[in-house]
Amino acid sequence: MLFLGLLCTLTACGQIPEEENSPSSFGPASEEAEPSFLIVESKTESPASSAASPEESRNLLPEKEEHISGELLYAAETVLGVREAQGKTYEVHFKEPLREEEIFYGSRVEVTYEEGERKGEKIWAKKVELFPGEAQAAAELLLSAMTLEEKVAQLFFVRCPKQMGEEEAAAWQFGGYLLFDRDFREETPESLEEKLRGYQAASKIPLLIGVDEEGGEVVRVSDKPAFCEEAYWSPRQLYGEGGMDLLLTIEEDKLRLLSSLDITVNFAPVCDISCSPDDFMYSRSLGESADVTSEFVRRMVRLYGENEMGCVLKHFPGYGNNADTHTGIAQDQRPFSEFREKDFLPFSAGIEEGAGCVLVSHNIVSCKDSQRPASLSEEWHRVLREELGFSGCILTDDLSMGAISDFCDNESAAVEAVKAGNDMLCCTDYSVQLPAVIEAVKAGEIPESRIEESVKRVLIWKFQLGLLS
Repeated sequence: MLFLGLLCTLTACGQIPEEENSPSSFGPASEEAEPSFLIVESKTESPASSAASPEESRNLLPEKEEHISGELLYAAETVLGVREAQGKTYEVHFKEPLREEEIFYGSRVEVTYEEGERKGEKIWAKKVELFPGEAQAAAELLLSAMTLEEKVAQLFFVRCPKQMGEEEAAAWQFGGYLLFDRDFREETPESLEEKLRGYQAASKIPLLIGVDEEGGEVVRVSDKPAFCEEAYWSPRQLYGEGGMDLLLTIEEDKLRLLSSLDITVNFAPVCDISCSPDDFMYSRSLGESADVTSEFVRRMVRLYGENEMGCVLKHFPGYGNNADTHTGIAQDQRPFSEFREKDFLPFSAGIEEGAGCVLVSHNIVSCKDSQRPASLSEEWHRVLREELGFSGCILTDDLSMGAISDFCDNESAAVEAVKAGNDMLCCTDYSVQLPAVIEAVKAGEIPESRIEESVKRVLIWKFQLGLLS
């Protein structure tokens, strides 16, 4: 679910004043284009304006209007993140809360504010307009020609089949293939590239090609001598050896390797905070405070963007000290305040930097939903969208894990994952789960518009990674 601004005053009178579209660094809107999002005269007070006395306020002359334009990074209830073409980012505040509708990462934003209502990188807006970005327009054009089956297939980021990967890609038209250890074991860089080219040639819409190459315990590529002289260390090991500079230098080398193999998404960085060796996530986390981990995530996302590699923030809402969900259900009894004060911070840092995907864990996190794994919980998806402002792709952790198989059957898992708000499903049993989602749409259990909302996000992500032109 996404957000859309609600213009209460103008909706009531049925009129919106005509204005020229201000120039945009991301391409001018057509003459017929109308904003899909509009807030007018909805300015919240900045610290400066709120400090003025009533007498001073009456004597103030109207201030000059200023403008910025850029792309949407995130959208919470009363704040937007906007990045100009030159790379500068702004936190834009406004008074009217957003309501749930369609806002997409990368949309074009135009902001009007009064002189004096900007304090550094914070702006208290008078007017915000949101237009479809180039990626959204391309996604909608592709979507208009897709069958229901093709739409649903784009939601599936599946484990690459051991055999007949090219034939399966042609038959199902998946959104992506996730490569595991077995997909590299008997290959060379040349043979793997040839195989991946075959998968792409079989797909009407290019596949996302993903891998888990965190470093340390979780490596799929670099522990194979044909691909790398030495397996990559974990972020924890690298940070301990040489700080953030060494960590990022090695990560950039890793991204060059993955790019050379035509891999487009690395399932990293791990955003979880763990400082106890007894925790399941201990060795995979950075092992530092929330603030240091947030800076790590922010710089990692920036590095991935500079190298045109997709990243995945994981494992929302924060793994904590929970047990291994690969083998069974894990319960998290921590209060919501702990998530807000600690676990959310690295995710927010990555979202604000422009991460395109967030992976949701299978932990049952009782402070918001004591009945369902977070990956199947509509309430936890609402928190990610509305409170953290994420407008990109939400992805499940692997639906074949024990935490899900102990909770429900395969068909229900896929259907419930879509209903909860996931845009992509990481799965192995696609021959059962993909048809189950199609049947749920045909039966009216899932509206087709819900599927289309997710397909747009998937296609926008592909566009931003250079897979679609």
